[in-house]
Amino acid sequence: MNRRSIVWGLAVGAVVAVGVVGMHHAALADAGEGEAAALQPDAWMGPRAWVSSALEKVDLRDDQRAQLELLRTDVTAQTVALRAARDRLVDAVATSVEAGGALDHTTIDPLLAATQAAALTHRPVLESAANRLHSILDSRQREQLISALHAQVFSHLHHGGSDHLAAMGARLGLSDGQVATLRARLVAAHEGEPGGGAENMRAHLARARALAAAFESESFDAGALGVGDHVTAMAAKAGKMLAHLDVALPVLTPAQRAELGRVLRAGTSPATPPT
Repeated sequence: MNRRSIVWGLAVGAVVAVGVVGMHHAALADAGEGEAAALQPDAWMGPRAWVSSALEKVDLRDDQRAQLELLRTDVTAQTVALRAARDRLVDAVATSVEAGGALDHTTIDPLLAATQAAALTHRPVLESAANRLHSILDSRQREQLISALHAQVFSHLHHGGSDHLAAMGARLGLSDGQVATLRARLVAAHEGEPGGGAENMRAHLARARALAAAFESESFDAGALGVGDHVTAMAAKAGKMLAHLDVALPVLTPAQRAELGRVLRAGTSPATPPT
């Protein structure tokens, strides 16, 4: 299985699993792939941005645009608590990152647990919204959406978007030596863990293709297809991201930690209600 097929499989899985969430700021479901994306997706063009951009390339009628805007509004209203929990977590992580070379897990871990719990309650919202998105688009438009996503993910990959650590390094001003050290530390941190392996990747790709085919067809049931399973994976990814930060922070300078804090905070919701 070649690398392009794997990335395409991930892409089409993203459009079905988090496509509709791509129209609003939905906490952990916003998470992109890579070491630095689980809490702050926008810096590296994660699924939310992919799908938002892909929808712009779909030939929509005015009434469909109105329906999509209503869908966005409805889902946003149903995820206020989730986004607030996520923003509290991100702020605590950013504060800890800026303060020194280690995360304050006494503060962060309860906020992570609360955000993960809130994310899991979001599954019915995601599946209902995915079904609504499917019903709004006709078969030709659904094919356009998948094709647009296909094209832009490969364009992103062509421009180096698959190397998230390098992208993070460029954003933070890391030296080549720091990037190399981080790669080595991350590999060492995962030594002994069960790897994905070719078999798991083939299974993931097959599922992604099946989800995309179902989304393009006239018959689509997000609940029956387990689209909401993605929420569980994204909740787990946030914990993995924090583990990566634990490994990375000792390598960063104070100025680089300050910039990372700004990157993290840039992804919080613009109007989180007070607690």
